[in-house]
Amino acid sequence: MIYYRFVNYDIDAIKTILESMGKVRFEKSLPNRDHKPTKMKNFKLVWNGKVCEVCYLFPGDTRYTKLFHIKEYEMPETGWVWENYRN
Repeated sequence: MIYYRFVNYDIDAIKTILESMGKVRFEKSLPNRDHKPTKMKNFKLVWNGKVCEVCYLFPGDTRYTKLFHIKEYEMPETGWVWENYRN
């Protein structure tokens, strides 16, 4: 079955979100604290209409890892793209 969601790859928008959340919250959200995100191009925001998540593609992985949720008032207004995907 095909699902639809909005995705944002805008590096400036993602930088703003990461700066606003702080280093402590970001480091607590990492699933494996030995491997830390190093490239901004591997981040993306995913919004399915209910929840907006910050995701990262770690080296060697084929799927994005969900790091944390953000509130609607923290979401950027520009840069969203309509995307279809299979679950």
